[in-house]
Parts: sequence; structure tokens; C-alpha cells
Amino acid sequence: MNCSIRTYYRLNVQETGSLEVIVTDDSNRPLPSTLIRIAKLSYTGHYKEFAEGVIVKEVYTDNNGKVHVHLPPLNELMNTNEYYAASVMKEGYGNSYLYYIQLYPSINTIFNVYLSPRIEGQPEKVRLFFNQEKRLFMNTNF
Repeated sequence: MNCSIRTYYRLNVQETGSLEVIVTDDSNRPLPSTLIRIAKLSYTGHYKEFAEGVIVKEVYTDNNGKVHVHLPPLNELMNTNEYYAASVMKEGYGNSYLYYIQLYPSINTIFNVYLSPRIEGQPEKVRLFFNQEKRLFMNTNF
């Protein structure tokens, strides 16, 4: 097959990428029922200093603190100014934010997220995550 990556993605728009988020506390205990809001952000400006987006999915972690969703691919190979981002929120804990989430066809992108409990009288801890792990998965939807 002789085609560019961009053409490949246009030809395979039915394919999805997979995002797995694993949420634990500072003691590495799973945090069930954690809200994860996934947004598709569009960056603008000479240095991509502005972004606005729309929420594309809201999900809650399972009893093991995990969530697994399938979304259309969106990554740096597509030559676009769009990426996914997510907020991770649970009552009683500081929020975490995932930036520049890149999804590839038939690849499972994994984020391990740690939330810190809020302690009265102390500043709330907020965590930002930029790196993700990627694993190939077999797509059985042919």
C-alpha cells in the first residue's frame, strides 16, 4: 500500500483507538466511581497557546479504579491542532488532568493517575499528566 499516513487515517475512519485510565490514591489503592471527562481540544495561536474544546465522553471508573473507552484516533501523525484531554475528579481528592492524549488505531493508550486526598487547612494538590503508555491491541471488528 503506497499512501501517506494522513490518507491512511482518512481511509480507516471506522477504526478506533483505546484509552485506559487507571486511578489510584497515594497508597496505590484503586479509586472506584471516579469521574473522568474526556474532551477534544482544538489549539490555536502561533505557539498553540490557546485551546477550547468539547466534552466527548463522561465515564466513571469501575471497582478496580479503571475505565476503558474507544474513541476515534487523534495524534501528532495526523497533522492537526486537535488532541484529547481529560479531567479526573473524585470527591475528597485533588483533581488530576491529562493533556495531549494521543490515540492511534488498534493501540491502547494507558494513563496511570494518582489522586491525593484533600487535607483541610492545606492547599489542594493538583496533578498534571503528559506522558502515556501505549500497547498494541487486536481489533476484532473487521
